[in-house]
Amino acid sequence: MKSIYLHIGLPRCASTLIEEVFNGPQYDLYKALRASGIKPLTHLYRELRKGVARPKWGETLLTKLREQYILPLVNDSDYGDSSRGYFVTDEGLTFVNDKKGNRGVHGDRAPFMARLLEGFQARVILIVRNQVSYIESCYGLHIQNGGKLDFETYFRDFPLENLDWLDVADTFAQVFGEQQVSVFPFEPRCYDAEDVPYANFMDAICKAMGIEQPVDMERLPLANPSLDPKLLPAQLEINRTFEPETASEIRKILCRAVPKPRGASPSLLRGEEIESVRRRYAETNNLMFDRYMPQFDRTPYMPAG
Repeated sequence: MKSIYLHIGLPRCASTLIEEVFNGPQYDLYKALRASGIKPLTHLYRELRKGVARPKWGETLLTKLREQYILPLVNDSDYGDSSRGYFVTDEGLTFVNDKKGNRGVHGDRAPFMARLLEGFQARVILIVRNQVSYIESCYGLHIQNGGKLDFETYFRDFPLENLDWLDVADTFAQVFGEQQVSVFPFEPRCYDAEDVPYANFMDAICKAMGIEQPVDMERLPLANPSLDPKLLPAQLEINRTFEPETASEIRKILCRAVPKPRGASPSLLRGEEIESVRRRYAETNNLMFDRYMPQFDRTPYMPAG
C-alpha cells in the first residue's frame, strides 16, 4: 500500500511556504521530494483550497475528488505511476482563525479526508505554534487585511477557545490512528535539544516523509512576505486614514520594502496576559507534547514557574 503524506496546517505556521516549496518545480525541496519517490498532488491541493470557507464538505464533493484524483492513483499500475507515495498540503483542513464561534473545521475535515484517502496509508503532519505567538501573528494578519482595531481591543475579543491544538491532533488521530499523526512545533528553540533529530520544522516534515536532505531555512524563499512587526502601528493608522484600496497598496509597498524577518514576532502581549493564555492551555499543551512530541522543548507553550 502506498503512502499519502497529508500536511494539514496549522495556519500561521509557514503553510504558504510549505505549499510553495513542495509544489513548485523550481525549488530544491520539490526536487528532493520527487527524487525520494513522492509526487505532490498539486491539482488536489487546489481543489481542496476552493472549499476552505465551507464548514461542511458533503458526499458530492467526496465523490468528485475521489473519482477525479484518488481512484486513478489507487489503480496506478494502469497509469504508469512509479511513485512510492504522494504529498498533499492544505492549511484549510484546520482553518483556525480569530472568528468567534469558529473553532476550526477539523471535526468535519478529518473523517472526510479519511474516506477520501481510502486505499492509501495516510500520514498526517501537523505544525503547531504556541498560542501567545499565534494570537500575535493573527493580529498581524488582521492589520495586513485592512483591520482597524488596536491590539488591546483585538485581544479582548479574541476567541481563545479556538486554539486547542490537542483537539486538532486528537481529531485526526481518531480517524487515522495516533501512530499516523506527526506533530511538530513551529518554534526554532524547540529543536535545540540534543535528542531532537531535526534541525527545524521543515527538516522534520522532510524526515517524516523519508527525505534525508538537510533543510537550511535561510535558503528558503520568503513566501507571501508579511509586514515587519515594527510597522504594524503605522499600517494601523494607514488603515484608519485611507480608503481600503489605498491602504492595501501602501501595505504591499511596505511588505516589499521592509518584509518581516524570518521568525520575527510582534511581541504584543505582556506579562500577565502571556501567562493567562499559557495557563489556559497548560494542561492540553502538556498532553499534546506527552502524546505526540515528547522529545521537544515545551517551554514556549508553558506558563513560567
